Amino acid sequence: SNANEAYEMTKLAFKINGPVYIRITRELEQNFELESGGSLINTMIKSGEKVAIVGSGPFLYKGYELSKLLNERSGINAAVFNLSYIKPYPVDYIKNILEGFEIIITLEDHQIKGGIGSIISEIASEFNPRRILMLGINDRFGECGTKALLDKELGIDIETSFEKVQTFLSKVKTL
Repeated sequence: SNANEAYEMTKLAFKINGPVYIRITRELEQNFELESGGSLINTMIKSGEKVAIVGSGPFLYKGYELSKLLNERSGINAAVFNLSYIKPYPVDYIKNILEGFEIIITLEDHQIKGGIGSIISEIASEFNPRRILMLGINDRFGECGTKALLDKELGIDIETSFEKVQTFLSKVKTL
C-alpha cells in the first residue's frame, strides 16, 4: 500500500523459509501513516461500525477514500482494514473482522475471482457467514492507458465503486 509497508513486507519475507512473492505497484501511492505510527501489516486503518472495507496494496488508500465518501454522502461510518498478505491466510485476523462487522466490502486491484474477497468468503462460510461485496475487475483483461482511465474503464474507480456499494447496501436491511 505504500513504501513503509513494502519495507516491512521485505523484512518479513526474509524470515520465511520458502518461496515468497511480493507484489509492488508501479504507481506512486498515497503514503499515509497510521495515527498510532504502528505497522501497516494486517491492521485496522480506520475504525467504523457495521461495515468493514478490506483492501490491500494500492487499493488500501482507495478503501480509505471510499470509507470517507460513504460517511459524507450516506452517513455510514465504515471501518478500513489492510490485508497485507494472502498466503498463508491470516485466518484469525479475518475472523476478527468478520466478528466485528455485519457487512464486508473487499477491494481488488485485479480480478475478483481468487482474490481477497474469495479468501474472506471461504473463512466466513466456515466460521461466521456475512454479506460480502467484492469489488474489482470482473473477468476481463486490462488494456493500455493511464491508471485513472483504466480504473474507470474496468469499473474500479472510486465513483463506480461508491455506486456499487450504494446499490448493495440498499438491498441489505440491517443498516
